[in-house]
Amino acid sequence: MRLAEAEAVYRQSHRADTGAAPLDALHGAVDDARVSRLRSLRLLLLLGSAAMSLGVSEWIWRRVAEFEYRGRLKEFQHGMVESTPDEPWLYGLHPNLDFVENITQPEGSPPVEVRYRTNADGFRHHEAWPPRMDDQAVRILFVSDSYAFGLGVQDGEPFPYVVESELRAHGIDAVAINTGVPGYNSEQQYARLPSLLERYRPRVCVIGYVMNDAEPISFVPMPPREAYRHCWFWLFEDAKPLLNRVAMLIVDDRPLFASSKPSDSKDYPEGFLPGSPKWPASRAALVGMHHLCRERGVLMLVAILPDFTRSFDDTYPLVVIHESVVNLGAAEGFPVLDLFPAVRGLDSRKLFVPGDGHPNAQGQRLLGEGIARRVLELLRG
Repeated sequence: MRLAEAEAVYRQSHRADTGAAPLDALHGAVDDARVSRLRSLRLLLLLGSAAMSLGVSEWIWRRVAEFEYRGRLKEFQHGMVESTPDEPWLYGLHPNLDFVENITQPEGSPPVEVRYRTNADGFRHHEAWPPRMDDQAVRILFVSDSYAFGLGVQDGEPFPYVVESELRAHGIDAVAINTGVPGYNSEQQYARLPSLLERYRPRVCVIGYVMNDAEPISFVPMPPREAYRHCWFWLFEDAKPLLNRVAMLIVDDRPLFASSKPSDSKDYPEGFLPGSPKWPASRAALVGMHHLCRERGVLMLVAILPDFTRSFDDTYPLVVIHESVVNLGAAEGFPVLDLFPAVRGLDSRKLFVPGDGHPNAQGQRLLGEGIARRVLELLRG
């Protein structure tokens, strides 16, 4: 507002009994308004500059994180695994692989030699491949990790092939399609499932749920979008350790900022505690797989595979994981087979591969026989 206009407004509002205000008071009011406006503009400019600086810093930090991830990915090498350029976290096994692993044994015993072969599609070797796609074949799709693939056991011994053999003994023309990939978690399985369902058109899909399926990606370098999926600001997230050290010196000995990045842990039940993002992510993947199967008319069975390195008695520490998956199936309406009762009371030391920890041939047979009985019930309605 100009000075003359301000004077006119001021005089009009102070007619009659008030009289005219002194001109210097009017000038003071106008100056105060100008100062207030300038302060507001300076504050806005300061906030805008800070926001722009933080935005630029965050953009640069994200580019650095992506660059470092690409470098780790180039350095990653494994004799069995190949990654895709677009989605490296959805890695697969080399097709037509013939790989020998020497598993070190405890107490100085000679190492055990295990041969892993894959077919043209990068799945564990099957004598009859590709699978029959005619209407008479009852194709059973197995989606899981190293348990289904069969680390530590020879070709033909993993539980998917035991299921096929058991169903055939009951007159079912079963064809096992074992797509187990070592290191996969529930979210990776969910991401691959649509293409598997489309390609193989199974009658039944068996999801092998293993105790670490809620853990984040660990077999290959984790993409930044997965590492920072629960973080609004990547720069602040990576600055937390430094901020915590400073805060411990000034304020308290306890860290003030908890990390929001997922971390791979061997304490698997920790991921099922309230507040952890691990089980919610795994749960959402299971529900998503159920919806995919239901849309295509595929029977889905979730088989909970116990940890063979633990004692199969009352000290077994992973019951909360079994119960969580069982309760989810009851709530969402898909069948769940908990295989811990099938091994409860047995000596787990005789059922896993020494020096490796995965089920041995006998352990795989126990899993396969239990799954085959439940699949037979589903097929017979």
